[in-house]
Amino acid sequence: MKAEYFNDDKLGRVLDQLYQKGLSEILMSLVLKTVKMYQLEIDTV
Repeated sequence: MKAEYFNDDKLGRVLDQLYQKGLSEILMSLVLKTVKMYQLEIDTV
């Protein structure tokens, strides 16, 4: 990606979308995909 693609307006829109989606939901989705991908044991979590 080119550096000019990243600007204050674009960053602001992305942050707004993340907030609207819910950061906890996004984090949980990433964690679950990581656990599945690496077949991690989660018995102690």
